[in-house]
Amino acid sequence: MLVDPKRSFGPFLGLDLMFIVLALLTVAMLFDTSAASAESAASASRPLFAGLLSIAGVMILSIAAVWLSKIDQRMNDEFTYKAVALGAVVAVTVTLLFYLVFELLPMVEWGMGSLHTDRLIAVLLGSWAMGYAIFRIRGTAA
Repeated sequence: MLVDPKRSFGPFLGLDLMFIVLALLTVAMLFDTSAASAESAASASRPLFAGLLSIAGVMILSIAAVWLSKIDQRMNDEFTYKAVALGAVVAVTVTLLFYLVFELLPMVEWGMGSLHTDRLIAVLLGSWAMGYAIFRIRGTAA
């Protein structure tokens, strides 16, 4: 019997359970952040320093993520790695689109409240869980 490496319903139940829990927590976060009042954003007292520190942080975290991704790729089979990675691509895309729609449409006037970090994090995590689930069921082939 031939095994398709682009599709697997294999034994990584722990990862499946992690994404199910992530999806459930995301639903709770979205309801909680929608009901909460938005705090006002404080501006940085030293904007140049804050900008440089942010850039350095993004660079350091990106290098660390790439390095850790290599370890993760070696430890998992190709399908698992691709399902998680493609789910993350879906998450970033959905989060950017959600942000753009929220900024372009009059969401506050429609009773949606203002957009704050907790809601964006919930959208990111929820769409990652959903993307993973879709690739887990559908497979990673194009």
